[in-house]
Amino acid sequence: KLQGIKDVEYLCLDKSQDVKNVLFDLDREGFSRLKHLHVQNNPDFMCIVDSKERVPLDDAFPILESLNLYNLIKLERICQDRLSVQSFNELKTIRVELCDQLSNIFLLSAAKCLPRLERIAVINCRNIQEIFVVDGEYDAIDHQKIEFSQLRTLCLGSLPELTSFCCEVKKNREAQGMHETCSNKISSFEDKLDISSALFNEKVVLSNLEVLEMNKVNIEKIWHNQLPVAMFLCFQNLTRLILSKCPKLKYIFSASMLGSFEHLQHLEICHCKGLQEIISKEGADDQVLPNFVFPQVTSLRLSGLPELKCLYPGMHTSEWPALKLLKVSDCDQVTVFDSELFSFCKSSEEDKPDIPARQPLFLLEKV
Repeated sequence: KLQGIKDVEYLCLDKSQDVKNVLFDLDREGFSRLKHLHVQNNPDFMCIVDSKERVPLDDAFPILESLNLYNLIKLERICQDRLSVQSFNELKTIRVELCDQLSNIFLLSAAKCLPRLERIAVINCRNIQEIFVVDGEYDAIDHQKIEFSQLRTLCLGSLPELTSFCCEVKKNREAQGMHETCSNKISSFEDKLDISSALFNEKVVLSNLEVLEMNKVNIEKIWHNQLPVAMFLCFQNLTRLILSKCPKLKYIFSASMLGSFEHLQHLEICHCKGLQEIISKEGADDQVLPNFVFPQVTSLRLSGLPELKCLYPGMHTSEWPALKLLKVSDCDQVTVFDSELFSFCKSSEEDKPDIPARQPLFLLEKV
Protein backbone atom coordinates (compact mmCIF):
# COMPACT_ATOMS: atom_id res chain seq x y z
CA LYS A 1 0.00 0.00 0.00
CA LEU A 2 1.08 3.54 -0.64
CA GLN A 3 2.30 5.34 2.45
CA GLY A 4 2.58 8.96 3.54
CA ILE A 5 -0.05 10.38 1.22
CA LYS A 6 -2.80 11.41 3.63
CA ASP A 7 -1.83 15.09 3.32
CA VAL A 8 -1.36 15.27 -0.46
CA GLU A 9 -3.37 17.79 -2.48
CA TYR A 10 -2.95 16.17 -5.93
CA LEU A 11 -3.09 12.40 -6.39
CA CYS A 12 -2.75 10.57 -9.71
CA LEU A 13 -3.05 6.79 -9.73
CA ASP A 14 -1.96 5.30 -13.06
CA LYS A 15 -1.88 1.51 -13.42
CA SER A 16 -1.93 1.15 -9.63
CA GLN A 17 -3.31 -2.36 -9.62
CA ASP A 18 -2.99 -2.75 -5.87
CA VAL A 19 -5.62 -0.05 -5.34
CA LYS A 20 -9.26 -1.09 -5.76
CA ASN A 21 -10.92 1.31 -3.32
CA VAL A 22 -9.25 4.71 -2.90
CA LEU A 23 -10.71 5.57 0.48
CA PHE A 24 -10.28 2.14 2.05
CA ASP A 25 -6.90 1.21 0.59
CA LEU A 26 -5.11 4.55 0.96
CA ASP A 27 -6.62 6.79 3.62
CA ARG A 28 -9.53 5.73 5.78
CA GLU A 29 -9.74 9.20 7.27
CA GLY A 30 -11.21 10.57 4.05
CA PHE A 31 -8.35 12.50 2.36
CA SER A 32 -9.09 15.70 4.23
CA ARG A 33 -6.58 17.76 2.20
CA LEU A 34 -6.91 16.23 -1.26
CA LYS A 35 -8.03 18.70 -3.95
CA HIS A 36 -7.45 16.78 -7.20
CA LEU A 37 -7.87 13.04 -7.81
CA HIS A 38 -7.05 11.33 -11.11
CA VAL A 39 -7.38 7.55 -11.50
CA GLN A 40 -6.67 5.83 -14.81
CA ASN A 41 -5.73 2.58 -16.55
CA ASN A 42 -6.53 0.25 -13.67
CA PRO A 43 -8.33 -2.94 -14.77
CA ASP A 44 -9.13 -3.92 -11.16
CA PHE A 45 -10.33 -0.59 -9.79
CA MET A 46 -13.80 -0.91 -8.23
CA CYS A 47 -14.80 2.37 -6.55
CA ILE A 48 -13.68 5.58 -4.87
CA VAL A 49 -15.71 5.04 -1.70
CA ASP A 50 -17.16 1.75 -0.47
CA SER A 51 -19.44 2.20 2.52
CA LYS A 52 -19.31 -1.53 3.22
CA GLU A 53 -15.79 -1.01 4.53
CA ARG A 54 -17.21 1.07 7.40
CA VAL A 55 -15.46 4.27 6.37
CA PRO A 56 -17.50 7.33 7.41
CA LEU A 57 -18.95 8.73 4.19
CA ASP A 58 -19.80 12.09 5.75
CA ASP A 59 -16.08 12.94 5.88
CA ALA A 60 -15.07 11.66 2.45
CA PHE A 61 -13.09 14.10 0.28
CA PRO A 62 -14.36 17.28 1.98
CA ILE A 63 -12.29 19.71 -0.16
CA LEU A 64 -11.83 17.71 -3.38
CA GLU A 65 -12.23 20.05 -6.38
CA SER A 66 -11.67 17.80 -9.39
CA LEU A 67 -12.30 14.11 -10.05
CA ASN A 68 -10.96 12.52 -13.24
CA LEU A 69 -11.58 8.84 -14.01
CA TYR A 70 -10.24 7.27 -17.19
CA ASN A 71 -10.22 3.72 -18.57
CA LEU A 72 -11.47 1.86 -15.51
CA ILE A 73 -13.17 -1.17 -17.02
CA LYS A 74 -14.47 -2.65 -13.75
CA LEU A 75 -15.65 0.56 -12.13
CA GLU A 76 -19.35 0.03 -11.39
CA ARG A 77 -19.90 2.84 -8.91
CA ILE A 78 -17.90 5.84 -7.80
CA CYS A 79 -19.53 5.48 -4.39
CA GLN A 80 -21.16 2.23 -3.36
CA ASP A 81 -23.86 4.06 -1.42
CA ARG A 82 -25.72 7.33 -1.82
CA LEU A 83 -23.60 10.47 -1.61
CA SER A 84 -24.16 12.47 1.56
CA VAL A 85 -24.58 16.23 1.52
CA GLN A 86 -21.18 16.69 3.19
CA SER A 87 -19.13 14.44 0.92
CA PHE A 88 -17.49 15.99 -2.15
CA ASN A 89 -18.89 19.33 -1.02
CA GLU A 90 -16.25 21.39 -2.87
CA LEU A 91 -16.24 19.34 -6.07
CA LYS A 92 -16.15 21.59 -9.16
CA THR A 93 -15.17 19.28 -12.02
CA ILE A 94 -16.09 15.69 -12.89
CA ARG A 95 -14.65 13.97 -15.95
CA VAL A 96 -15.37 10.30 -16.59
CA GLU A 97 -14.17 8.53 -19.73
CA LEU A 98 -14.02 4.89 -20.85
CA CYS A 99 -15.73 3.48 -17.77
CA ASP A 100 -18.08 1.01 -19.41
CA GLN A 101 -19.58 -0.57 -16.29
CA LEU A 102 -20.92 2.67 -14.83
CA SER A 103 -24.68 3.20 -15.07
CA ASN A 104 -24.59 6.61 -13.37
CA ILE A 105 -22.04 8.95 -11.82
CA PHE A 106 -23.47 9.49 -8.35
CA LEU A 107 -26.46 8.38 -6.34
CA LEU A 108 -27.24 11.60 -4.49
CA SER A 109 -28.91 11.58 -1.09
CA ALA A 110 -30.61 14.95 -1.65
CA ALA A 111 -31.28 17.47 -4.36
CA LYS A 112 -28.75 19.90 -2.93
CA CYS A 113 -25.66 17.73 -3.11
CA LEU A 114 -22.65 18.94 -5.11
CA PRO A 115 -23.45 22.65 -4.60
CA ARG A 116 -20.25 23.89 -6.30
CA LEU A 117 -20.17 21.62 -9.31
CA GLU A 118 -19.26 23.67 -12.41
CA ARG A 119 -18.27 21.21 -15.14
CA ILE A 120 -19.29 17.68 -16.09
CA ALA A 121 -17.81 15.65 -18.94
CA VAL A 122 -18.88 12.03 -19.47
CA ILE A 123 -17.36 10.43 -22.56
CA ASN A 124 -17.36 6.91 -24.03
CA CYS A 125 -19.20 5.14 -21.22
CA ARG A 126 -21.42 2.72 -23.07
CA ASN A 127 -23.67 1.74 -20.13
CA ILE A 128 -24.36 5.15 -18.61
CA GLN A 129 -28.13 5.58 -18.29
CA GLU A 130 -28.29 8.71 -16.14
CA ILE A 131 -25.67 11.19 -15.02
CA PHE A 132 -27.17 11.47 -11.54
CA VAL A 133 -29.78 9.57 -9.59
CA VAL A 134 -31.44 11.30 -6.65
CA ASP A 135 -32.69 9.10 -3.84
CA GLY A 136 -36.19 10.37 -3.03
CA GLU A 137 -36.13 8.45 0.21
CA TYR A 138 -39.50 8.14 1.94
CA ASP A 139 -41.05 11.01 -0.08
CA ALA A 140 -38.74 13.54 1.60
CA ILE A 141 -37.90 15.45 -1.57
CA ASP A 142 -40.89 14.75 -3.79
CA HIS A 143 -41.66 18.44 -4.27
CA GLN A 144 -38.12 19.79 -4.44
CA LYS A 145 -36.24 20.75 -7.56
CA ILE A 146 -32.97 19.04 -8.37
CA GLU A 147 -30.74 22.07 -8.56
CA PHE A 148 -27.19 22.35 -9.88
CA SER A 149 -26.93 26.10 -9.47
CA GLN A 150 -23.22 26.44 -10.34
CA LEU A 151 -23.05 24.03 -13.28
CA ARG A 152 -21.77 25.89 -16.33
CA THR A 153 -20.53 23.25 -18.76
CA LEU A 154 -22.05 19.88 -19.61
CA CYS A 155 -20.34 17.65 -22.19
CA LEU A 156 -21.84 14.26 -23.06
CA GLY A 157 -20.27 12.06 -25.71
CA SER A 158 -20.68 8.49 -26.98
CA LEU A 159 -23.28 7.46 -24.40
CA PRO A 160 -25.60 5.12 -26.34
CA GLU A 161 -27.72 4.14 -23.31
CA LEU A 162 -28.20 7.61 -21.83
CA THR A 163 -31.85 8.44 -21.16
CA SER A 164 -31.78 11.24 -18.58
CA PHE A 165 -29.48 13.80 -17.00
CA CYS A 166 -30.97 13.21 -13.59
CA CYS A 167 -33.80 11.00 -12.42
CA GLU A 168 -35.31 10.28 -9.05
CA VAL A 169 -35.50 6.90 -7.40
CA LYS A 170 -38.13 6.33 -4.77
CA LYS A 171 -38.14 3.32 -2.49
CA ASN A 172 -41.40 1.66 -1.59
CA ARG A 173 -42.44 1.73 2.05
CA GLU A 174 -41.74 -1.97 2.56
CA ALA A 175 -38.11 -1.34 1.64
CA GLN A 176 -37.49 1.18 4.42
CA GLY A 177 -35.87 -1.33 6.70
CA MET A 178 -33.59 -2.72 4.07
CA HIS A 179 -30.00 -1.62 3.71
CA GLU A 180 -29.29 -2.82 0.21
CA THR A 181 -27.58 -0.36 -2.05
CA CYS A 182 -28.56 0.41 -5.64
CA SER A 183 -27.13 -1.98 -8.16
CA ASN A 184 -26.54 -1.25 -11.81
CA LYS A 185 -30.02 -2.49 -12.59
CA ILE A 186 -32.42 -0.80 -10.16
CA SER A 187 -33.82 -3.58 -7.99
CA SER A 188 -37.44 -4.65 -7.95
CA PHE A 189 -38.44 -2.55 -4.93
CA GLU A 190 -37.45 0.69 -6.61
CA ASP A 191 -39.29 2.68 -9.25
CA LYS A 192 -37.75 5.35 -11.42
CA LEU A 193 -39.88 8.47 -11.59
CA ASP A 194 -40.19 11.04 -14.34
CA ILE A 195 -38.90 8.71 -17.01
CA SER A 196 -39.34 10.24 -20.45
CA SER A 197 -37.48 10.42 -23.67
CA ALA A 198 -36.13 13.87 -22.74
CA LEU A 199 -32.69 14.55 -21.33
CA PHE A 200 -33.97 17.16 -18.86
CA ASN A 201 -37.19 16.62 -16.94
CA GLU A 202 -39.34 19.01 -14.92
CA LYS A 203 -37.30 18.68 -11.72
CA VAL A 204 -33.87 19.61 -13.05
CA VAL A 205 -32.76 23.23 -12.61
CA LEU A 206 -29.55 24.35 -14.37
CA SER A 207 -29.92 28.09 -13.97
CA ASN A 208 -26.32 28.96 -14.88
CA LEU A 209 -25.58 26.41 -17.60
CA GLU A 210 -23.61 28.14 -20.38
CA VAL A 211 -22.32 25.29 -22.57
CA LEU A 212 -24.16 22.12 -23.60
CA GLU A 213 -22.36 19.72 -25.94
CA MET A 214 -23.70 16.32 -26.98
CA ASN A 215 -22.18 13.82 -29.37
CA LYS A 216 -23.45 10.31 -30.15
CA VAL A 217 -26.29 10.40 -27.65
CA ASN A 218 -29.54 8.59 -28.47
CA ILE A 219 -32.04 10.84 -26.72
CA GLU A 220 -35.23 11.81 -28.55
CA LYS A 221 -35.68 15.22 -26.93
CA ILE A 222 -33.47 17.60 -25.02
CA TRP A 223 -36.24 19.28 -23.05
CA HIS A 224 -39.48 17.73 -21.84
CA ASN A 225 -42.54 18.94 -23.79
CA GLN A 226 -44.56 19.57 -20.65
CA LEU A 227 -42.10 21.86 -18.91
CA PRO A 228 -43.73 25.07 -17.65
CA VAL A 229 -42.41 28.35 -19.02
CA ALA A 230 -40.72 29.08 -15.69
CA MET A 231 -38.63 25.93 -16.05
CA PHE A 232 -37.39 26.92 -19.50
CA LEU A 233 -36.02 30.08 -17.90
CA CYS A 234 -33.67 27.80 -15.98
CA PHE A 235 -31.65 27.56 -19.22
CA GLN A 236 -31.62 31.27 -19.94
CA ASN A 237 -27.83 31.59 -19.58
CA LEU A 238 -27.01 29.02 -22.26
CA THR A 239 -24.54 30.54 -24.75
CA ARG A 240 -23.27 27.48 -26.70
CA LEU A 241 -25.32 24.53 -27.90
CA ILE A 242 -23.45 21.92 -29.95
CA LEU A 243 -25.17 18.72 -31.09
CA SER A 244 -23.51 16.05 -33.19
CA LYS A 245 -24.56 12.55 -34.26
CA CYS A 246 -27.74 12.40 -32.17
CA PRO A 247 -29.80 10.29 -34.61
CA LYS A 248 -33.10 10.23 -32.70
CA LEU A 249 -33.55 13.99 -32.35
CA LYS A 250 -36.47 15.23 -34.47
CA TYR A 251 -36.22 18.86 -33.35
CA ILE A 252 -34.19 21.03 -30.97
CA PHE A 253 -36.54 23.62 -29.47
CA SER A 254 -40.29 23.86 -29.01
CA ALA A 255 -42.06 27.06 -30.03
CA SER A 256 -43.07 27.82 -26.45
CA MET A 257 -39.55 27.83 -25.05
CA LEU A 258 -37.54 29.94 -27.47
CA GLY A 259 -37.84 33.16 -25.49
CA SER A 260 -35.74 31.51 -22.82
CA PHE A 261 -32.54 31.44 -24.92
CA GLU A 262 -31.82 35.14 -25.20
CA HIS A 263 -28.11 34.65 -24.47
CA LEU A 264 -27.49 31.88 -27.01
CA GLN A 265 -24.50 32.85 -29.19
CA HIS A 266 -23.34 29.67 -30.93
CA LEU A 267 -25.66 27.00 -32.35
CA GLU A 268 -24.13 24.01 -34.12
CA ILE A 269 -26.02 20.92 -35.29
CA CYS A 270 -24.15 18.26 -37.27
CA HIS A 271 -24.95 14.76 -38.54
CA CYS A 272 -28.23 14.35 -36.65
CA LYS A 273 -29.80 12.20 -39.32
CA GLY A 274 -33.35 12.22 -37.96
CA LEU A 275 -33.63 15.96 -37.43
CA GLN A 276 -36.58 17.40 -39.37
CA GLU A 277 -36.88 20.92 -37.97
CA ILE A 278 -35.07 23.24 -35.58
CA ILE A 279 -38.23 24.44 -33.83
CA SER A 280 -41.31 22.25 -33.35
CA LYS A 281 -44.92 23.40 -33.06
CA GLU A 282 -45.14 22.18 -29.46
CA GLY A 283 -46.82 24.91 -27.44
CA ALA A 284 -47.41 27.22 -30.40
CA ASP A 285 -50.51 29.44 -30.61
CA ASP A 286 -52.16 28.66 -33.95
CA GLN A 287 -53.90 32.04 -33.95
CA VAL A 288 -50.67 34.04 -33.95
CA LEU A 289 -47.96 34.17 -36.60
CA PRO A 290 -44.84 33.26 -34.59
CA ASN A 291 -41.75 35.45 -34.72
CA PHE A 292 -38.59 33.75 -33.50
CA VAL A 293 -35.84 36.10 -32.38
CA PHE A 294 -32.25 34.98 -31.76
CA PRO A 295 -30.86 38.29 -30.49
CA GLN A 296 -27.29 37.18 -29.72
CA VAL A 297 -26.60 34.26 -32.06
CA THR A 298 -23.42 35.13 -33.96
CA SER A 299 -22.60 31.66 -35.33
CA LEU A 300 -24.95 29.09 -36.86
CA ARG A 301 -23.64 25.84 -38.35
CA LEU A 302 -25.86 23.16 -39.87
CA SER A 303 -24.32 20.18 -41.64
CA GLY A 304 -25.11 16.57 -42.46
CA LEU A 305 -28.86 16.88 -41.78
CA PRO A 306 -30.49 14.89 -44.60
CA GLU A 307 -34.03 15.10 -43.14
CA LEU A 308 -33.99 18.78 -42.21
CA LYS A 309 -36.81 20.54 -44.04
CA CYS A 310 -37.28 23.86 -42.29
CA LEU A 311 -36.61 26.07 -39.31
CA TYR A 312 -40.25 25.73 -38.24
CA PRO A 313 -43.06 23.68 -39.87
CA GLY A 314 -45.43 26.56 -40.58
CA MET A 315 -45.63 30.23 -41.45
CA HIS A 316 -43.40 32.35 -39.25
CA THR A 317 -40.77 35.04 -39.24
CA SER A 318 -37.35 34.91 -37.64
CA GLU A 319 -34.76 37.51 -36.75
CA TRP A 320 -30.99 37.03 -36.38
CA PRO A 321 -29.65 40.55 -35.82
CA ALA A 322 -26.21 39.48 -34.54
CA LEU A 323 -25.48 36.67 -37.02
CA LYS A 324 -21.94 36.85 -38.43
CA LEU A 325 -21.16 33.27 -39.46
CA LEU A 326 -23.58 30.98 -41.29
CA LYS A 327 -22.58 27.57 -42.63
CA VAL A 328 -25.11 25.16 -44.14
CA SER A 329 -23.88 22.01 -45.89
CA ASP A 330 -25.29 18.59 -46.79
CA CYS A 331 -28.83 19.63 -45.88
CA ASP A 332 -30.39 18.66 -49.19
CA GLN A 333 -34.08 19.06 -48.35
CA VAL A 334 -33.97 22.60 -47.04
CA THR A 335 -33.92 25.93 -48.86
CA VAL A 336 -31.54 28.30 -47.13
CA PHE A 337 -32.54 31.71 -48.51
CA ASP A 338 -35.63 33.15 -50.13
CA SER A 339 -37.02 36.66 -50.44
CA GLU A 340 -40.31 36.03 -52.23
CA LEU A 341 -42.19 34.66 -49.22
CA PHE A 342 -41.78 37.91 -47.33
CA SER A 343 -44.74 39.32 -49.22
CA PHE A 344 -46.97 36.60 -47.81
CA CYS A 345 -46.70 38.15 -44.37
CA LYS A 346 -48.74 41.06 -45.70
CA SER A 347 -51.30 38.97 -47.57
CA SER A 348 -55.02 39.24 -46.90
CA GLU A 349 -56.92 36.77 -44.76
CA GLU A 350 -58.48 35.02 -47.76
CA ASP A 351 -55.03 34.39 -49.26
CA LYS A 352 -53.56 32.69 -46.20
CA PRO A 353 -54.78 29.14 -46.95
CA ASP A 354 -52.67 29.18 -50.11
CA ILE A 355 -49.47 30.08 -48.28
CA PRO A 356 -47.04 27.17 -48.37
CA ALA A 357 -46.42 25.68 -44.93
CA ARG A 358 -42.74 25.04 -45.52
CA GLN A 359 -40.53 28.11 -45.56
CA PRO A 360 -36.81 28.50 -46.19
CA LEU A 361 -34.47 28.82 -43.26
CA PHE A 362 -34.14 32.55 -43.85
CA LEU A 363 -36.12 35.34 -45.42
CA LEU A 364 -33.52 37.82 -46.55
CA GLU A 365 -35.34 40.78 -45.07
CA LYS A 366 -35.18 39.24 -41.60
CA VAL A 367 -31.59 38.00 -41.40
